[in-house]
Amino acid sequence: MKKHSIIILIAATAFLNFIGLTLAFPVFTPLFTSTTSALVPHEMTKVMRAVLLGIAIGIYPFVQFFTAPILGILSDRVGRKPVLFYTAIGNIASHVLVAVGVTMNSIVLVLAGRVLGGLFSGALAVTQSAMSDISTHESRPRNYGLLGAMFGAALALGPAIGGVLSDHHYGPLFTLATPFYLAAFLSLLNVVLIGLLFIETHRHENRRSMAVSFLTGPKQFIHAFTIPSSRALFVTAFLLFFGFNFFTGFFQYYLIERFHVTNTQFGMLFGYIGIWSILTQGVLTRPVSKRFSPAHVLRVTLLSLSLVFPVMLLVPNYWLLYAVVFLSPMMVGLSGPNLMTIISGLADASGQGRILGINQSVQAAAQFIPPLVGGYLVGLNYTMPLWVAFAAIFIAWVVFLFFSGMHRVPGTHKR
Repeated sequence: MKKHSIIILIAATAFLNFIGLTLAFPVFTPLFTSTTSALVPHEMTKVMRAVLLGIAIGIYPFVQFFTAPILGILSDRVGRKPVLFYTAIGNIASHVLVAVGVTMNSIVLVLAGRVLGGLFSGALAVTQSAMSDISTHESRPRNYGLLGAMFGAALALGPAIGGVLSDHHYGPLFTLATPFYLAAFLSLLNVVLIGLLFIETHRHENRRSMAVSFLTGPKQFIHAFTIPSSRALFVTAFLLFFGFNFFTGFFQYYLIERFHVTNTQFGMLFGYIGIWSILTQGVLTRPVSKRFSPAHVLRVTLLSLSLVFPVMLLVPNYWLLYAVVFLSPMMVGLSGPNLMTIISGLADASGQGRILGINQSVQAAAQFIPPLVGGYLVGLNYTMPLWVAFAAIFIAWVVFLFFSGMHRVPGTHKR
């Protein structure tokens, strides 16, 4: 099979995995914060509902923090295909369990489904490793940009579809559980795609064995910040994704409190964000990566992204947000692949699964910490998602500037 066809298969696998996650974006906030939801007791305070929402969102990446490095290392040992295949099966069970929990108004089943999903969520690092296997140094930003475009496509379609499917005004089959049943079906399609068409990308001569345990994630997370040559990159990655995940995790809460948006309106706005993510990573990433080094791109995009969030606070109504919010996926879309290229350059071919697994642990920590601490904060002040995002990403820019001047950062050369 030609390399171009393999790249398309990897991208398709990533898309089916991503869209299963984005379908649920419009669901969790009303599921836990709406007074009409039967999932939580009616007498629960607004702050406690927000805390519970944070736990439901954060428990998935919290488990991912422990399992993603293990799956990355396993993919270095046995290959990418078997790991992707079994994680897709696990995703089916996860989505079904959450759907049943929502239908039965069982918080226990919903949280159990989120835990199960976290156990099998390391597919992202494995997919990135597969893309790295068949990429050259010059093609990595473009190919990682394609993976980002797949997330953008999922972000464009998933929340919009999930918002409609979870809106009971469209009919009795449209409930808060419906998006999870569709996500399970799409995961089933992914199992078929991987099992029948996916070609192994990790050569036998590049495979190696490493000891793994559930402490691998915490150990690698700590290790990421102890080596001078990589510390700046992982601090930057952590702050970037911490700020952006704080924003995305509670943006719907902000929109409901400020503009009283519906699930459908929220899905439309995230669909719009996804379209800009596709345009950025599918159209802009290639010419930008040809003209500028990853380090040069990050010096501009990190600062620009941080400034988007305080500007959003000045927007007086929901519809005018469309004139500002597109800058967020544009800057993230340029930052992500270039930062990934620099991090990937820290390891040789035999260690891509490990280094990207470490990066996945860093991103997982940046995903589970915001909702666990942010639920209480946004319950007190609904503008916190925007202020925290601004502060974290601005600091990420400062850190990257400082360390890229003090140390040799992979990708600082001009192309």
